[in-house]
Amino acid sequence: MTNCETCGSTEPIGVCCVPGVPYSAAYCGKCFAEDASPFGILRANISCCLSTKAFDDFGEFPWEGGQVIAEWALEERTYLDGRYMTMKEALRIKPITRIEIEEFDRMCSEHDFKAEMDEE
Repeated sequence: MTNCETCGSTEPIGVCCVPGVPYSAAYCGKCFAEDASPFGILRANISCCLSTKAFDDFGEFPWEGGQVIAEWALEERTYLDGRYMTMKEALRIKPITRIEIEEFDRMCSEHDFKAEMDEE
């Protein structure tokens, strides 16, 4: 089995789904008890809900205030820099940037999803 995907512990106890995300992760007993999920997975999920317009309308931290991202998503717990915290706290430490969202939008606009689906 792999390491805990939340804190990196070498003693994972099992695999569970990440709340609100179509992904399952290996968890250690401590992260399972803390109800903490992998920061990168939760951050990516929140990133998918943002747009450059959100940065224009709501400033540097558009996920705060409940207009763009549901509060429950920001209250999810994670592990970052050696401690457990909410995603709202974690995103203050490692925020999602407008440049990341612009790059994501560019990559999506260049990909032909319709052709890919037609092939299936």
